[in-house]
Amino acid sequence: MQDFAPFMIKLQKGYPLDSSDYGIICETIHNKDYDIVQLGGLLVLISEKSLYPDSLAAFVKNILKYSVTYNNPNDYFDIVGTGGDKLKTINVSTTSAFILAALGVKVAKHGNRAITSKSGSSDALSALNIHFSSSIEENEKLIEKTNLAFFHAPLFHKITAEVKEVRNRLKIGTVFNMLGPLLNPNLSLSYQLAGNYLEEVNGLMAETLMHLGRKHTLVVHGMDGMDEITICDETLIHEVKDGKILEYKITPEQFGFQRAFHKDVEGGTGDENAKILEATLKGEISGAKFDIVILNSMFGMYCADKVKSPNDAKEIILDAIKSGKVWEFYQNYKSLNKA
Repeated sequence: MQDFAPFMIKLQKGYPLDSSDYGIICETIHNKDYDIVQLGGLLVLISEKSLYPDSLAAFVKNILKYSVTYNNPNDYFDIVGTGGDKLKTINVSTTSAFILAALGVKVAKHGNRAITSKSGSSDALSALNIHFSSSIEENEKLIEKTNLAFFHAPLFHKITAEVKEVRNRLKIGTVFNMLGPLLNPNLSLSYQLAGNYLEEVNGLMAETLMHLGRKHTLVVHGMDGMDEITICDETLIHEVKDGKILEYKITPEQFGFQRAFHKDVEGGTGDENAKILEATLKGEISGAKFDIVILNSMFGMYCADKVKSPNDAKEIILDAIKSGKVWEFYQNYKSLNKA
């Protein structure tokens, strides 16, 4: 059995772990050759002592060695959040994914089931009877054919599945709470809009994604705690582009949207959120639930380098919904990809 004590001592002395450390740790977790108490202690110490961009990127790369991954240098885009904001919102990024794909963005959406809400991305897709495949080849073909595929995280990541028990028993947040958006299976992913519920690690996530080779990334944190671009408050954004990071805040009013209350963007179960998703794509609803999807889709178009600014995308998105283009895309996609 591997002894994790040397790594914990290193962290206690104030030294971050490096790639060779994480190589041993991930191999041990993969082989199930560890003491669960030591693993719990190690995860807590990593979370407190080793959150630096190069160290976190090294951890991610070692986790991905035991994941089902691929290298596709095409202009693929991911829109995903950490979850965990406890605000029980509708499925914003999943709805946006359909809109963006209908407008020509190649979306490789990474997602999971709910953490603190009633419905995560994968819950809503299951309610819509949409299939998600564990085959990289199938998903790549689907993206090339339709611009959209959903990568259900547990089908691809063995390490994260293995640490689920210790995370549940710890009952506190660890580094794994922020890893979701960093673990897209495409090792050559170009573009990403990553939502994050922890303000203090927003810049860290941006730096880590830059270390992982993203061309253009927006890491967004609603100042109300939302892991989306919020319509209820300001949003903190760390933008990675051309090897640099720009930090700024935006308001919904800047983009022509009225500020809302959290209750106005609350969702429900997978079935309830699925109905809201379809009504949004049809253009049958208005108000905050519609607006928050449009706002995030605007920034998605910008992040995928389809427009020069988010504002340039607004009328394009609204016209695509009003004309029925988005709904037609969704129906065609669903008919091709039934569970």
